[in-house]
Formats: sequence, structure tokens, C-alpha cells
Amino acid sequence: MCVNTLNVDLVCLPMEARMPVLLRPQYVGVALKRGLFFEISYVPSMTSSQMRQMTICNAQHIISSLKGQNVVVTSQAVSAIEIRSPYDVINLCSLFGAKGPLAAQFLLANSRNLILKAECRKSAMGAMTALPTSWLPEEETWKVLECKNADILETTAKSPKLQGKKKRLTSGGKTKEPKKKKPRTE
Repeated sequence: MCVNTLNVDLVCLPMEARMPVLLRPQYVGVALKRGLFFEISYVPSMTSSQMRQMTICNAQHIISSLKGQNVVVTSQAVSAIEIRSPYDVINLCSLFGAKGPLAAQFLLANSRNLILKAECRKSAMGAMTALPTSWLPEEETWKVLECKNADILETTAKSPKLQGKKKRLTSGGKTKEPKKKKPRTE
């Protein structure tokens, strides 16, 4: 199945006919780990009673297989008259087996997450590349050492457990032991 190999974000299955494949648990698990979304389109349910029956049956199968995760509801409308209001679509999702907040999540949150994921994947390809420090010219290696020292000092300043180690590091090479607390006597 395409969930293992293809570099996709959205899986569209035909809603107006019998489902060509069953969503097996091992494929669903792989798809959810990869962050794939599955699309349910509602326009076929508005054309005829037979298509409505197949759309509802297929949508229920998708939602139950995915346990309500990573499902996106779309219209696939060809004309403007086929588009419905968000509240109508949420009510239609209740026929598909999604109740209340889960239906709103299909329409609003999951759609946004899908777009952000696709945008990040598209823009982040090669945005940052890590190179070994041996590739730096001699005159630039001091920057790496300064960053490491600053990072050590910053982490020790934030951590109360490492306050003593900070004193040892910043004392000009001299090692000083941190003061030990006296035990309380009551």
C-alpha cells in the first residue's frame, strides 16, 4: 500500500463506490506514524440515495479504522452550490460516526494540521545542514569553542544543582569546591 513508500500527505479514497481496499490495522498504524491524513468527501452523499449509502458506509469504515485520528472532511465540490456550511458538514459527520468535538476536529483542526505539515515538508527540505567542524577554516574554529563555552555557562546558570560547577568553570582554571550545607538540627 502507498502508506509505506510514497511521499504523500493525504490519502483520497473513492467514496461513491464500494471501498476498493480494506484499511488493515498494520497499514493504518504505519500511516498514523507517518502522519498521513485520510480524506472523506461529502459531495457524493448529496447526489443519489445509493451514493449516499456508499459514502456513509465508507466514511464509517474509515473513521472506525483510524479511530477518529487524522481524518479530514472535504467537499470535492465542482460548483459553488455543492458547498455546505461548516455546521451542516459537522452534522453530516455525525452520520459518519463522529460525534460533537470529533466532527469539528475533522473539519477545522485536522485540515489546518494537514496544510501546515505539507507546507513544512515542502519548505524544510535542506533548510539546515550539519557539517563537521573539520570543514571550517582555521580562523573560524574559535566560534565553535566560544559557543560551547557559552552553552555550558548558560546551562549551569539555569540549573541550581550545577551552580557549584559554574564556580569551578569560571574561576580562571582554579578548582574550588562549592560550600557544603550544614545539616539542620532541631
